[in-house]
Amino acid sequence: MNKEFLVDVGKDMVRIAVLEKGIMNDLIIEYFQDQQLIGNLYKGRVNAVLPGMQAAFVDVGVGKDAFLPLTEPVEDILGEEEGNVIVGKIRKAIKKVFHVKKQLKRGQEILVQVTKDAVGKKGARLTTNISVTGRNLVFMPTVNHFGVSKKIVHGKERMRLRTIVKKIKKQGQGFIIRTAGEGKPLEEFQEEAKFLNNMWENVKQRASQLPTPSLVYEDLDMVLKVVRDNFLPGDKVIINSNFEYEKLMNFLQSMMPSMKGRVNLYKEHTPLFTAFNIEQQIEQALQRRVKLKSGGHIVIDEAEALTAIDVNTGKFIGGKNLEDTVFRTNMEAAVEIARQVRLRSIGGIIIVDFIDMEIRQNQEKVMRTFDEAFATDKAKVNIIPLTEIGLIEMTRRRMRPTLSRILCTTCPHCGGTGMLRKKSA
Repeated sequence: MNKEFLVDVGKDMVRIAVLEKGIMNDLIIEYFQDQQLIGNLYKGRVNAVLPGMQAAFVDVGVGKDAFLPLTEPVEDILGEEEGNVIVGKIRKAIKKVFHVKKQLKRGQEILVQVTKDAVGKKGARLTTNISVTGRNLVFMPTVNHFGVSKKIVHGKERMRLRTIVKKIKKQGQGFIIRTAGEGKPLEEFQEEAKFLNNMWENVKQRASQLPTPSLVYEDLDMVLKVVRDNFLPGDKVIINSNFEYEKLMNFLQSMMPSMKGRVNLYKEHTPLFTAFNIEQQIEQALQRRVKLKSGGHIVIDEAEALTAIDVNTGKFIGGKNLEDTVFRTNMEAAVEIARQVRLRSIGGIIIVDFIDMEIRQNQEKVMRTFDEAFATDKAKVNIIPLTEIGLIEMTRRRMRPTLSRILCTTCPHCGGTGMLRKKSA
């Protein structure tokens, strides 16, 4: 399905709304003073090694010490583009890297990459397994393996791409072909691999010359990164800033020249997000209660350790019988919950309380709809099947701070509980 990317550049922030059929399905916000660090490479200094936590804390010059796990899951290293790679072989390839990390000492200088921004009191999360992302490739200069995105499903194309990646990789380094690489010729991969290798050589040279701690390599800004990772033929970008428009056009000229005609500069007097009804949808995404078209509603409560989502029939009484009413409400809620979770950037543990259904087939249909609604989610999602009492337990990888944390502040009167003590009579 074709998408529209609305890029609203304001005085203090950039907002990108992703629309499908006029409905906002994702929202990315970044304040200029709080730009994301994910993807940046730093020359840091180890300030503490804690064997009991299997972690080290590293000063990378961003104020708060960042967190470096001494062991990492393979999935964290490969991200979401790993695809058809034998995990056992990858574990063997990175075993030496883990051994080196376990020998870290206080005061040691180390090259690290940010994989997760700081959230609340937690510092940024780091890795020593560097990866540099291009349009068609993810380059991993320290891990000897290759792979193809799991979203490329055709067998012949996967075999062709695996043959290509074997030709372009050198011993001791790795490449993963991203979804955007499907159908691309060998020459395009060779050109991009050369560019990424040159970039890595420049990074190493820069790291050897800079003091500690220092920023060695800064990843693309939010607008360019979103376009690089998500912009597909048939999609469209509308942007309200002349400066960002020119910067985006220059980027596309070097990376995706065929897509330049899909970018439009917005010149109308009505604010961009107002013209496309985005402001109203943002306000709805900040509300605790979300109405469903049928008359039912869902209630979303974000706590410290998990998020609880409750489904209710509300005013909806239009089913043939109680079971049909409940089933139709749950089906509508399954789709809306996936949309709200993406919009609000909810991560961690999520518990969904669907209304109890008696018929097994209805339970299976709701579960299938729920799975399909999350199938296109960029974050890693793990869903446990519906329990007998109508609960779904799931986890979603935290990609960025929640929408409420970005746009809201804690109430000074109730401290965030939403409740005040009653006045005595």
